Amino acid sequence: MQRISIREIQHNLAAVIQKVTSGQEILICRRKTPVARLLPLDTPPEVNWENHEKEIMTIFRGRTLRPQENPGIISETRYDF
Repeated sequence: MQRISIREIQHNLAAVIQKVTSGQEILICRRKTPVARLLPLDTPPEVNWENHEKEIMTIFRGRTLRPQENPGIISETRYDF
């Protein structure tokens, strides 16, 4: 694991990100004291779309969103900014 100062990260962020992307772990230090560890991300988790509709219905408790009836509000206030 490589140790690197905050100042070094500020000046060489692209190079540090490249090292992390290649799989290296970096220990970030402030005045030679470790404060954080920069790790590469694992592969993103797979999304389970099978239960997606069920989860949405649980969140909204069976309610449905109604469309807005008055689209004129947008045109009336469009140039007020």
